Formats: sequence, structure tokens, C-alpha cells
Amino acid sequence: METVPKFFNVIYPYMPMTYSVGLFKEAISGGDQTLVIRNAVLLSVIAFTFISLTIIMTVMIRRREKRTALILQKNGPSSTPQIGFDGCAS
Repeated sequence: METVPKFFNVIYPYMPMTYSVGLFKEAISGGDQTLVIRNAVLLSVIAFTFISLTIIMTVMIRRREKRTALILQKNGPSSTPQIGFDGCAS
């Protein structure tokens, strides 16, 4: 990747499209089987990582929403400041 800026050369190995393009090239040309396995494993790792992060973040957000709902039930909605359209609390 000689024609792209240095920033893109740095992030290139971390982008999923790098490995999916490699898989497509190998599927078309029928080349080295170890490249197919390597690209498939790396794509699977990337998918697993982001699916796991999504699940973790969803659980954290739901817990925070439940805590907020319990606080509102206990104290009532009048205990929280209301934010207006201008961004100021009323």
C-alpha cells in the first residue's frame, strides 16, 4: 500500500475488510489454503470481539436503566432536574 497515507498503513491490519478481501481473492484464484484459514480465523475473532462488546455494553446500559427506574420510583420524577431545550436545568 505505497500510495496511501501512513495513517491508513497503520490501521490496515486491524480493518475487517482486509481479511474479507483476502478471502475473496483466494476464493476466486484458488490459492493457498493457509491464507484462507488465517483470514477466516481473524474475521471470526473480530466478529466475536465486537459481538461480545455489544453484549457487555447492552447489559451495562440495561442495569443503569433499571437503577434509574428504581431511583425514580423511590424518589419520584420531581427529584430529577428537567433539562430544557436551551440545555439549562429548570
